[in-house]
Amino acid sequence: MRIGIFVLAISLSVLAIKNTSGAEEYASFKIGYLELERDARYDETQAYARIQLRPRGRPFSGAEVGIADAKIIGDAIKVVFSIERRIGADPKGLVKEIESLSAEGVHFFLVDLPEIQLLDLADRVQGSNVLLLNV
Repeated sequence: MRIGIFVLAISLSVLAIKNTSGAEEYASFKIGYLELERDARYDETQAYARIQLRPRGRPFSGAEVGIADAKIIGDAIKVVFSIERRIGADPKGLVKEIESLSAEGVHFFLVDLPEIQLLDLADRVQGSNVLLLNV
């Protein structure tokens, strides 16, 4: 649900930008999605008070649903939304992915990281022209 709201907010932002500049610049709007290769939060063997906990899975599929939902808005404003998933071993590796995607014009990133790694990543990209959104 939060990801769908995020995509709607981004869609409206693009609409506002589109109204103030040329439509050709925003024909494609790619959003980056970053996650860790091994994230303990999604460990299938995790237990609490001897109760086996089963993680619901990573939020990437929800992000894909949000992108699909944004198609109607995208058609209205002539923008194609897409999402690119990148996986890194640690925040340092994810910085390289951010730099790579930024070179392609991506400035919005959905980030699925534990708090400590998210703060580390944010510190590493501070001053860059990117927006990290914790999912």
